[in-house]
Amino acid sequence: MDTKEFYIKSQLSFIQGIAYHLQIKWNEMWEITKGDTKSPEWEVLYDYVFSEFVASRIARMFPSFTWLDPDTTYYADATAYINDFNEYVGNLTKETLRELGEL
Repeated sequence: MDTKEFYIKSQLSFIQGIAYHLQIKWNEMWEITKGDTKSPEWEVLYDYVFSEFVASRIARMFPSFTWLDPDTTYYADATAYINDFNEYVGNLTKETLRELGEL
């Protein structure tokens, strides 16, 4: 593995880590609310996802990432963002591995 490939794979691991972290947070909220999508507890996840720490940084790091905002409930908005980011990371992973000749 050369330096460029090492760097690319490191960046890919970093991006996958962000997506994994968001999915864990969603899973935790699902457990807390016992699957009640109307629970006011979803506002906590919503505030976290759309904070300076998460969404603003993702927007700066991945300007090509877009998502479909249902703009309905805290649950729907946070879920849509996380799902779309996971899909983005999955596609980026496949594209990168294809370019490296590993897929």
